Amino acid sequence: MLSKFIKIAEYRKDTESIRKYEEVKENLKRNLNTIGWDGRWYKRAITDDGDILRKHRK
Repeated sequence: MLSKFIKIAEYRKDTESIRKYEEVKENLKRNLNTIGWDGRWYKRAITDDGDILRKHRK
């Protein structure tokens, strides 16, 4: 979704928004691949009792 916002900002020549969206996109990507990935599964959610639900990477 952020990639679509970046394209809109590029069309509008809104360099400040482009920079902001690219920074957010890279931070999300980095966090998903470090915090959200346990080496075998992506963490999908945490239940009320602390169990982690995972989705296998295809």
